[in-house]
Amino acid sequence: MSETYVMVSVKGFCSVLLSSFGKEYLRQPSNVDLVRIMTWYSSNRLPGCIGCLDCKHWRWANRPMSMAGMFSGKVGKPIVVLKANVAGSELWIWHLAFGFPGSLNDIDILNSSTTIQGIM
Repeated sequence: MSETYVMVSVKGFCSVLLSSFGKEYLRQPSNVDLVRIMTWYSSNRLPGCIGCLDCKHWRWANRPMSMAGMFSGKVGKPIVVLKANVAGSELWIWHLAFGFPGSLNDIDILNSSTTIQGIM
């Protein structure tokens, strides 16, 4: 399978997701959402919490050589990072971003999130 075919397929998939689920699910949380989420976390002994952040670091085997330094993780291997902010019992993903270089740690990635900065 060629890289071009994969890119066209991924872009088509993302386009369908946006048109099908965009208005309801692909948005920033409203004030009502934030109150509901904070109430849920408070009832689970985490007052003031608005969600959970997780970053998944994957080894990037076929990265371009020109990106070797920036995408090198702590063990010197090429790494690319996926970040997700999940909130509440419904497990809504309020923010998802992919492609962070492995040279960034989770705190750097969190600090770059405009979604999180907008809420705080």
